[in-house]
Amino acid sequence: MADERFWTPGADDGTGRGVVVLVGGSQELHDETARVCAAAGVPMTTADSVQLALKHQPSVLLVTPGSAHEPVPAGISAILIGAAGEEDLVWSAAARSHAGRVAILPQGAGWLAEYLGRLQNPAGLGSIVGIMGSVGGAGASTLSCWLADCAGADGLAALLVDGDPSGGGLDLAFGGERTPGVRWADLAEVQGSLNPAQLGSALPSAGHFPFLSHGPAHPEPARSPSPSSTVAVLDAARRIFNVVLIDLGAAGYDSLLGFCDRVVLVVPARLRAVSAALAAQRRLEPLPVHPVVGGPLSRGFDTRSIADALGAGGDLDLLPRMRGVGTAEAAGRVLEIGRRRRPRTVCRSLLDAIPGIDGIRGQ
Repeated sequence: MADERFWTPGADDGTGRGVVVLVGGSQELHDETARVCAAAGVPMTTADSVQLALKHQPSVLLVTPGSAHEPVPAGISAILIGAAGEEDLVWSAAARSHAGRVAILPQGAGWLAEYLGRLQNPAGLGSIVGIMGSVGGAGASTLSCWLADCAGADGLAALLVDGDPSGGGLDLAFGGERTPGVRWADLAEVQGSLNPAQLGSALPSAGHFPFLSHGPAHPEPARSPSPSSTVAVLDAARRIFNVVLIDLGAAGYDSLLGFCDRVVLVVPARLRAVSAALAAQRRLEPLPVHPVVGGPLSRGFDTRSIADALGAGGDLDLLPRMRGVGTAEAAGRVLEIGRRRRPRTVCRSLLDAIPGIDGIRGQ
């Protein structure tokens, strides 16, 4: 058995690093996981349920198939884990739980140790930011495109990711549907690690940014990426891009939320939209949420009153309703409107809120 001090230290080991918690599993799996955590230099403990594990304030949950039915908060990184011979059971549980990351030990020990080590020491890794609307039609997709174009124009290496497989292809909004390069369907079977430089060189570009879309340019309907391909793509993306912007639409797919460091939540200035934003914030906890108000302002609403309702404090940015957005999107020219002064100012304010961005911009 591995030295017990490696995997029963409690949540605070005095180093300031978050603890890794293994939920359930056999003694054999405990021992294998203990060796991985020791190699990665991260503290580990165990719990009998996800609810009990959350009391340790974990940075990572390692969830076994028997516990995969328990809900995990969106802001907690969760990995489904199993021992050799349990592959079918683990992947079946992953499909039911929409988990993005899977590790089979001991085969996946190297990948897991590297992942845990990078998570504890994130210097040099880009931020992954989800953009979603509190209700449908809030403008999350449009804002995603504008943010990516603004970030690229300001000197950031930014990637725009289409996070809605049923959305018809985000690249249609900016006329990128015929641009050569890989789409999600081309990466659907990727497993293991993906070379960041190869990913970057294979992506199509529009405006000031590359993008990864569920575009309509393929002869067959685009398939949803597999959990393993999503892991490989997004882990590679954050190694080469300063910021990865994922358009989550209004659905906020749980399989992608698990990768996000924070979420920009577009809240139209309407009663039901603000109410929905409150529910979304509770669902997203403890993930940092940055609300932005979508114009026009309805009677009785302003950016400060919405901020108060959402418990945001201070004031919120107002994303103005720009005339002609629908027509521009239909023509594949939505980026042109986003380059106007008012939306560009809001985009820069939202980008400034991402930790570490100021030190990179313009380099």
